[in-house]
Amino acid sequence: MGEFADIDIYPNPSQDFLLIDIVGIDSPITFSIFNLKGQCVVKETIFKNGKIDMSQLAGFYLLKIEYDEEVLVREIISF
Repeated sequence: MGEFADIDIYPNPSQDFLLIDIVGIDSPITFSIFNLKGQCVVKETIFKNGKIDMSQLAGFYLLKIEYDEEVLVREIISF
């Protein structure tokens, strides 16, 4: 089982886009964004780095990042 070596998620809060930079993981990463009702509003797969369009989202969300058996959840804000 691996570990998240280095993950940067910025800018947070975000207006137009959210960047995810991942170092130390060579497998595909799935990320999902959930609203506070638990509904998945975005789901994509990236390799190392990704750019999420946040322009249609406003409010508080949970960002879930998964690879292999690892899961990381972070709070994000879009306005």
